[in-house]
Amino acid sequence: MSNDVTRAEWTGKAELWVRHERIYDAAFAAFTRAVIDAAELGPGLRVLDVGCGAGTVLERAVAAGADAVGIDLSPQMAAAAHARVPGADVLTADAQTAPVLQLAPGVPFDRIVSRFGVMFFADPVAAFTNLRAAAAPGARLAFVSWRDDEDEMFRHGTRRLAARLDDPPEPPRVGQPGPLGLAGEDHIRTVLADSGWTDIRVEPVDGTCDFSVDGSDGVEERLTVALAGRIGQAARERLEPTLGPDGWRAALDDARAELRATLVDGTVRFVSRTWLVTAANPAAVTVPDEVVHAVLRAAIESGGVAGWADIEHWDGHGHADIVECGGSGHVVDVGVVRRGFEVLLADTARDRNDRDVTVAGDVDEDLADTVVQFGLFGRLVYSTGPEARGR
Repeated sequence: MSNDVTRAEWTGKAELWVRHERIYDAAFAAFTRAVIDAAELGPGLRVLDVGCGAGTVLERAVAAGADAVGIDLSPQMAAAAHARVPGADVLTADAQTAPVLQLAPGVPFDRIVSRFGVMFFADPVAAFTNLRAAAAPGARLAFVSWRDDEDEMFRHGTRRLAARLDDPPEPPRVGQPGPLGLAGEDHIRTVLADSGWTDIRVEPVDGTCDFSVDGSDGVEERLTVALAGRIGQAARERLEPTLGPDGWRAALDDARAELRATLVDGTVRFVSRTWLVTAANPAAVTVPDEVVHAVLRAAIESGGVAGWADIEHWDGHGHADIVECGGSGHVVDVGVVRRGFEVLLADTARDRNDRDVTVAGDVDEDLADTVVQFGLFGRLVYSTGPEARGR
């Protein structure tokens, strides 16, 4: 499943978000703090900010001394984040499918964070599996997403506009890609568990969204945000052409009156409801060199892959040159086999709720085949072609 719909939607919204980033920073300040505090960012950590937007969390990560990388579907958002945080790398890519560590080479990430950036995946299990593949053993995940009882964020200031529509749009649907894509606690837990994350915690966090900027009452700021939402966009598209300029201005004044009638201490503010979610990548399982070598040898000689490939050269330590029957070559870093084995064992440990899974004795041929196919020819990367055989 692709994220093309989300990409198109945010391409349209990005210009407004970038232009009004100060409004969003002010309104979402409580949730920015929640993510930063939960992630415990600091010097020496490598951090990935998913759906980084215009760079708010990314900026905080760099300020904390972390080596930060942002990723966002929208080129406009990514460009804005890079301009705001020149000390960070920013990727324009889909976090559901992108090979993050290839696009941002370096050690795996110690922290993966997001403020309202992970609810839009078409396939959330695939997305969080892909993100975990870029995470270091023991890495921490921390994000906030809107909760299933959140309403004001999507309706405040638009009720009178919606009343003018014959068929007002429905609010976002819980569990569907969009603002409420990760709004259900059980759904969040299932997605993360199916993606291999452990120590999953989902805690309700309520925070006040204050739209006042530079001492304003927040009315114009909230109206700007409301018009960017589903109801506001529908109202503009349907009402402005039929009402004409004067009628549309009157409709907006009516929306402003709605906002002024609900001011709290002189500003537009209301409580929003979110989940603060944290999880961990399973700790590493170390596999000795001799076991890795035995796995590779047993897998090739067992018949599981011997029907189509054989070892042409193996130095016993660094690389194994595997040649297909058709003649094309694969140069395999034995460390990749090790990583496949370690991930497989870590997943086994998670499934058994056992952190002490070890390998002892002879390497079983079926296990060897599983390890190589899982780690080498499945989820991990290998190189192919004539250039590989020259190594």
